[in-house]
Amino acid sequence: MAETRSARAAARASGCIVGAVMAMAFSGDAAARDRRVDIALVLAADVSSSITREELLLQREGYADALLSPSVLEAIREGPEGRVAIAYIEWSGEAAAAVGVSWTTVDTVETMKGVAERIRSFVSPPPKGRTGRTSISYALRFSVWLLDQFQQRATRRVIDVSGDGVNNDGGSLAIARAIAMRGGITINGLHRRRHQRWRNDRRLLCPGSHRRT
Repeated sequence: MAETRSARAAARASGCIVGAVMAMAFSGDAAARDRRVDIALVLAADVSSSITREELLLQREGYADALLSPSVLEAIREGPEGRVAIAYIEWSGEAAAAVGVSWTTVDTVETMKGVAERIRSFVSPPPKGRTGRTSISYALRFSVWLLDQFQQRATRRVIDVSGDGVNNDGGSLAIARAIAMRGGITINGLHRRRHQRWRNDRRLLCPGSHRRT
């Protein structure tokens, strides 16, 4: 059962990742070729109190397996630059986020395996901030900050948020999303629970998108 759930999580995550990379693969104009990476991608996993240990490991395994899927690796190779940059964070309440994988440029199977293994083996630091709450807005703000710290140039910037719960801490989700959008950042959202407030939050994150189960 756990392996099946992990496979489904990987399929959901790889769908978002492939979509982000393939969007770049079909925009091979001269300006894009001058960039250092096709995409700077932040993977943001929820570790708030609504997440069980099993669910946390499922998120990590899902992301790691998705990154190693042939479709993702092929999409990266087909990009104008043939490489992307990835960072992985875990977040919960306001001011509670930890970087599990700092910015890493991926252009080979070996570098991708390295990122996947670091996600799987990440040891969460001692809790700080309001860890019992769920602040999707802070996850977005922290991810935007991380993208702004990226030293290379990226044709596209993407935040992929995986979580369980609703935005019940920190600032406005609508404002956090607006700030990201003004910076030209694409936001993807992954979630499992059937919850009206989450559906509302997800529409704020990804207008026109459908909840992934």
